[in-house]
Parts: sequence; C-alpha cells; structure tokens
Amino acid sequence: MTEFRARSDAFLSEFLALQPTAATLIGEHAYDALWPDVSAAGRRERIAFADRWLDEFGGFTDLSDDDAVDRDLLVQQLDAMRFADVDLREEAWNPLEWVYLLGGGLFGLVSREFAPLAERLASVAGRLDVWRETYAESIETAAA
Repeated sequence: MTEFRARSDAFLSEFLALQPTAATLIGEHAYDALWPDVSAAGRRERIAFADRWLDEFGGFTDLSDDDAVDRDLLVQQLDAMRFADVDLREEAWNPLEWVYLLGGGLFGLVSREFAPLAERLASVAGRLDVWRETYAESIETAAA
C-alpha cells in the first residue's frame, strides 16, 4: 500500500467519525446512533479538519495517475466542505438544511436492510435520543 493510500484510509476513518449520517449512508454503521456536531465548535472542528487534510493531500505530488485522480477528488470534496462551513453557512439561513439533516439521518437507517429491523430501530432510537441537543443547536445557529 502506498503512503497516499494509507493516508486516504486515515482520512476516510476520520471523516466518517466527523460525519456520522454520511457514514450511515455509505454503509459504515459504527456511528449510527450519532449526529454530526452542528455547534460552533463542531463547525470549527470541520474547518480545521478540512484545512489539515488539504495541506496533507497537497503534499502528495509524485503520484500514479490513479492516485492523482483520487487526491484531486478528495481535495475537491474538502474544498466544498470548507466552502460550506466558512462561506455558505446554509444552516444559518436555510431552515430546510435542518430538515435534510433530520430526514437524511433517519432515512439511511430505515430504508436499507443492512441489519435486522430491531437493530436498525435501536439506531433510530439512539439518534432520536440525542436529536434534542442537535435541535437546540439548530435554534441557536438560526438565531445568531
């Protein structure tokens, strides 16, 4: 395994922990009872994550064609994430962003038969148990 591949795997592991609803949608179920941290501290953490990985991936210059394409795709994704958290800030002005978060966070758990229904519903219950905190952050963000 190349150094780039090893670092890409580390990136993906960290990304999925930071974005639990995205993890669910791509089939990583270790974070099924969690929501992304939508607080100001969570936004700062996502920005720092993007900056750190942009710097790291920018250092990979002598890559195979396949790895170069993968690096470029990751860099584009990180640029988009950073833009969303720094400039767009859709969660601050678009209430539908919160609807999409809630809907997407639950849809991935009930729409696919990745586990027995009781297990999937336990994950739904886990997410709903902590939704109150996420909802409170949404109100605080919209009011700011």
